[in-house]
Order: sequence, then C-alpha cells, then structure tokens
Amino acid sequence: PARAVTNGRWKLIHHLPVGDTAAQIQLFDLENDPDERHDLAQRPKHKALRDDLLAELTQWRVRTADPLLDEAVLRQLGQIPLQPQQVVAPWYTPR
Repeated sequence: PARAVTNGRWKLIHHLPVGDTAAQIQLFDLENDPDERHDLAQRPKHKALRDDLLAELTQWRVRTADPLLDEAVLRQLGQIPLQPQQVVAPWYTPR
C-alpha cells in the first residue's frame, strides 16, 4: 500500500512497509516529468522538499485517522498471500 501527496508541481509517494518489504519514498517533478519516470527522492538538493511533503502527508494521515498508521495493521497486511491460488485454494490457477 502507498499514500501520496502533491502540491501541484511535486508529488511524493510513500510506499508503506509490509511484510519483508521496506518503506520507500518517491518524489516526482510533475511539471518536468508528468509521466513520473525520474524519481528524485534520493537527490540531496530535494531533501528539504521531500521532508516537507512527507511531514504534510504524515499530518494528513494523523488527521484522517489512517488505519495504516497502526503497525499491527501493516503486519496483518504482510500476512495476506499475494498469490490468488493461496487465497482461494492451493489447486486454483488463475487464467
């Protein structure tokens, strides 16, 4: 699961940690990269912007009581099998 915020020009996506998957932050300049092909999150010159957008997103998640703020909920999501045959039946094969 992910949460995102934009200020019009910039878009930050926070991919939440689930199971063995670590959290990931992506940052895109929608004015110069509308197709979101170039992740700028790790560039030092965008650190302040990334931190500000992440703080704004976190405040929004708290204000709206985002259930995925609860680590127990994220742990439960990590236990859901990603393969449909594991959910339906071991012999099921999706077409």
